[in-house]
Amino acid sequence: MRTILHVGPHKTGTTTIQGAMSDGREALLQKGIDFPIIGRRETGAQAHRYFSAFMRGVTSEYDAGFEASARAWRPDADTVVLSSEDFWFGSTTEQIDRLHDLVPGIDTVVFFSREPVSHLVSLYKESIKGPNAGTLGDMLDLQLRQLEKPKAGYAYYRFEENLDRWRQRADVKVVKHERNMDILASFFDAAGLEKDALSDLPGAPNLNAADSDVVCALRLSINHALKRGELDAEGSKRFKKILARKAGKEFSERHRDKLIEQRFETKAFFDGFVAFNPSMADLHSPPASDIGFREFRQEDAKRILEELVA
Repeated sequence: MRTILHVGPHKTGTTTIQGAMSDGREALLQKGIDFPIIGRRETGAQAHRYFSAFMRGVTSEYDAGFEASARAWRPDADTVVLSSEDFWFGSTTEQIDRLHDLVPGIDTVVFFSREPVSHLVSLYKESIKGPNAGTLGDMLDLQLRQLEKPKAGYAYYRFEENLDRWRQRADVKVVKHERNMDILASFFDAAGLEKDALSDLPGAPNLNAADSDVVCALRLSINHALKRGELDAEGSKRFKKILARKAGKEFSERHRDKLIEQRFETKAFFDGFVAFNPSMADLHSPPASDIGFREFRQEDAKRILEELVA
């Protein structure tokens, strides 16, 4: 048995790969490729998050009987693909060994390297879907500090150091992530999978299409209101659900002129990334020295949100 591990990281097309392979599982089996159902967190889930939670020792994130089921599991094909962006959080030697003990035959690890500043901006936008009320600048500073002083031997953006640990047990394939790339074909190439299987897969829409700048700014405003005590957690979730449902293109166009751009310096973070990932620097051109994120004034955000829920 050959096992291919897709470790992400986040915001590099993982959902597109997982969605296509999950929906096309039966067709892949005809080509000798198993994208197994075991290890998916809930009915309909596409990523193998139980495997990534197990390797990290996060028992609250997988069922009590999962380990026994995984050890007894036998694949339905000779080639297995496991995919979860959360594998990247488990990049210490101890965690990697724990996964190899559970899943024999891991011989290839596929990692997509995206230009780090644009990647971090995407992670920031994802974080404000939750309660994060900090600025993009705060996140740039935090990741730079973690690059310089990893916690428990791990820093998210120490790509080369983390990948070197994976290389101790498997062949690592690094793919340059680019805008509008054929993410599925690139994954199949890197994984050494027969590309004729791609023709049998359903179309893979971009399930993580970017939200508008207006939606992102309003999410941040909701988080600010939560931090000020003007909303409780349930109220914050309710506003964000309404925002997701009702804030379409016309709504965004109507309110875009009220946005105010904040600029944040990127050079220190990018230079820190290059210092710890010198070979990755050859993959990506240096970004602009600063980057913008657009926000609403408090009074404008309040009025727009009142309009939205009216």
